[in-house]
Amino acid sequence: MRELEERLARQEATSEELSVKKERLEDEVSSLKQDVESFELNLAKAEQEKQTKDGQIRTLNEEMARQDENISKLQKDKKQMDQTIKQTQEALAAEEDKVNHLNKAKQKMESQIDEVRQRRIHAVGDLLSPAVGGALSDTVIRPAVCLSHGAQLP
Repeated sequence: MRELEERLARQEATSEELSVKKERLEDEVSSLKQDVESFELNLAKAEQEKQTKDGQIRTLNEEMARQDENISKLQKDKKQMDQTIKQTQEALAAEEDKVNHLNKAKQKMESQIDEVRQRRIHAVGDLLSPAVGGALSDTVIRPAVCLSHGAQLP
């Protein structure tokens, strides 16, 4: 009987050890389940954030594509404007050359007109000098004198 009591005591001790181990394992399982739930929640949050970031990336890529198109259009417009400016500058330079040429021609013609007037004035003066009695000088003939003697003004 003693043997049975000892055996019973050992089995009760073993049973108690197993009960303690079982409780520890159940606590550990419970803790692991909570960790798994926490990880699953974190994973779900991470998936949601990933989807949000993917959407933002997609939106930014689309915006970049639009900006690239705008840049391309602006570069094309700039090239056209540069060409127009170059053509306008060339046309302006040609017109300035024409203006300079015409101003030179005008100055030359005005100089020739002045020479012709001076010759006419001298010619009219020479014609009128004997009639007026030599009172006119070689420099300038007054319009009234020229008109009174039938001469035309230059």
